[in-house]
Amino acid sequence: MRKSAANGKVPNGVEKQKRQVSFAEAAANISCSDLADFLGKDARRSGLRKFLDFYSKAFSGVPCPWYDMFKPSALTNLYDVIHVPLSHIPDAVYQKSVDWLYRHVPEHMLADFVFSSFDYILNELCDGPPDGDGDETKVDNAAIFVAVAMLLRSTPHIYTARLPDVAGDQKLLVPLKIWILSQAPQDDLPACLFSWAHNLVPLLHTDPMARHLILCFVETILAKPDAPTILTDAPAWRGKRLIPPPSFEMLLRLTFPSARLEATARFEAIYPVLKKVTLAPRAPDFHIREIFTLCLRLAGEGISNESAKEATDIAISLLTDNADHDACWKHWDRLLGKMPKASAALVVNLVKKWDHLSPSSRKATEQSIQKLLICSLGSAGVAYSNPILAKEALWSLIEIVGCCKRCRLDHLYKIANLDPKFVDFFRANKWKKYFQKSSSYIREGTPESEELKQDTQQIFTASLKLAKQVKEAAKFALWPLLDNVDCWKLWDDLYTENLEASAAILKTLVDEWEFFSTQLSGDTRALSKTLKSFMLKNKKARGAYARLYRKADKSCQVIWRRLFPASSSCLNGSAITAVVLFAAVALVYSNLGATTWWTRCSCT
Repeated sequence: MRKSAANGKVPNGVEKQKRQVSFAEAAANISCSDLADFLGKDARRSGLRKFLDFYSKAFSGVPCPWYDMFKPSALTNLYDVIHVPLSHIPDAVYQKSVDWLYRHVPEHMLADFVFSSFDYILNELCDGPPDGDGDETKVDNAAIFVAVAMLLRSTPHIYTARLPDVAGDQKLLVPLKIWILSQAPQDDLPACLFSWAHNLVPLLHTDPMARHLILCFVETILAKPDAPTILTDAPAWRGKRLIPPPSFEMLLRLTFPSARLEATARFEAIYPVLKKVTLAPRAPDFHIREIFTLCLRLAGEGISNESAKEATDIAISLLTDNADHDACWKHWDRLLGKMPKASAALVVNLVKKWDHLSPSSRKATEQSIQKLLICSLGSAGVAYSNPILAKEALWSLIEIVGCCKRCRLDHLYKIANLDPKFVDFFRANKWKKYFQKSSSYIREGTPESEELKQDTQQIFTASLKLAKQVKEAAKFALWPLLDNVDCWKLWDDLYTENLEASAAILKTLVDEWEFFSTQLSGDTRALSKTLKSFMLKNKKARGAYARLYRKADKSCQVIWRRLFPASSSCLNGSAITAVVLFAAVALVYSNLGATTWWTRCSCT
């Protein structure tokens, strides 16, 4: 060995042991003159291919740094190397490179190259680093990495706008997207926040490490001097809101989780600023509508849910404090019938804040209550096509009535322009005092009273059909009977085709009899006639539905014995049933707070 060295010969294996040049060293050796000489030769070759060939030669034998940067064990230090490879490329070389690219390569080819490179890098990261030296298929990796970084730095938003379309293993996708977004100049705060909200927020649920990296990105943005002011003053970038509604929903849920996580405190720290940016003035109408719809939906998830409470507060602020609150009220009008339960929850909270509402907001709230009642009545009748919506509609009706009674909202029916139908509705907690007056109102024979009669019949029909599927509807179906005697005849006509629902209503009378029996009063002739017909039908029943007829008749007999225990043999079935059902109607109205129920069934 020593002899060979003395003779000037290189021993076997010494070349293989030669120190490998690092990426930083290879980059530092690149000069503008070498770049210009190489690119100026052989004009027949493709511009992009020639460019990649130069950097392939410059980094020949140098391992591509992306393997070490994006491997899971190194992600804690990702932000220390986030500007690799450009941090090692001389500024003059970078500038000359991008100038040459944009002069000699069409922009659409550059865009195709960048997007195909995103997929290529993801695949390479999945495969891992090459096993041995001299793998020819990997010779261009360093060149690709440098070229992509240069294009991202020079015109970042041409490429990052399409970044949400890039898909792959999310554990690899998060650090790669963070690297891609970090190549853009960080002094344009609205552009940076836009990129973060559209590209990284949807990946927050990937894993704790991804969540940490994504939070670091936005924390750096918000730590810039005057960042909150800059972002709230410019809440949109190139005509699009910085934080889209789906991203805001995710931020809201992560800030107000059902169970706290390790990162919850970090979300709580950034949420106030991001909320202000999301709700900042000068937003397009469609954005405010989307945020309101989102908050309305979350508000319907229940008051025990912290995110629902926050969403409710935001929805109320959009209705009352927003500069363009009229647009929100109009939008809510269109949602009432589609989201009755969530709308009822929002109404309840608006009513609780009544003393703090402006006069215009109070007036709008009253109008929304009216419209919500109308829409809920209509929705309650769609059990055959949408039983979930129908059940929500019933819930909303009961909730609104209960809320108004608990809060003693006498002022709601003192407003001069409140619809008379709803005046009587809100007086429901005083049903004994107003029963005679309201009953005579519907019997006046005016065109308006005839219209109201039709409304109550439609309400009864919808409620009867729903009673089979929704327990609450068994009581609800009796409300129109108190004010419109025509509903009894209508029930008789519908009895056979809605036998199971009618049996459920009769069973409700049995179960609640103790209270019902204390509320008996008034004319029972319509009740008597209807129940006589019921009992005759029950007696004649045969065939497949005989069981349901027997079930309904059993309830009639129980009510009869309870009503006239000493003289049951002297009374016929129609008298028994008439008294019983009138008691039921009176109880339901007293219990749920509704004396008159002549509201339209469909939104107008």
